[in-house]
Amino acid sequence: MNAPRELIHLFQEVRNEQLKRFETRTASEVDESIFEQAPFKSAIKIVSDMRLKATIFAEYPDAKPWLEALRSEMATQHIESLMSIWSVDRVEAENRIQRLLDVGVLSNESNAPIRTAELNFPFLYRPSLGLIQGRAPK
Repeated sequence: MNAPRELIHLFQEVRNEQLKRFETRTASEVDESIFEQAPFKSAIKIVSDMRLKATIFAEYPDAKPWLEALRSEMATQHIESLMSIWSVDRVEAENRIQRLLDVGVLSNESNAPIRTAELNFPFLYRPSLGLIQGRAPK
């Protein structure tokens, strides 16, 4: 997560989800944990949806169709796989990739040239886009 506001939002949602779970339990179901794993899973989806829809789509509407085309794809991509998904040539794919890198929805952790880089979607966006853990085939 890039900004503290997403981290704050995440913990607010985890708290809300955990409180809902506490309210619906009997005394015998309560354990010593402050937070269980399940509230994190539902909270990250809420934060992911909010960040993608309220921030990225609102501030960068040109990127919305590109991102929507990636639904249910692999979380790690490369230029060839994105060219195929978007049905565009290399130059257009490079332009779109650079735009998504600039926006922060895509990362190139190796700093390799786009034409050879593994491109990753940060965990913040994966739940909202339904991205699958793994690499797109070359």
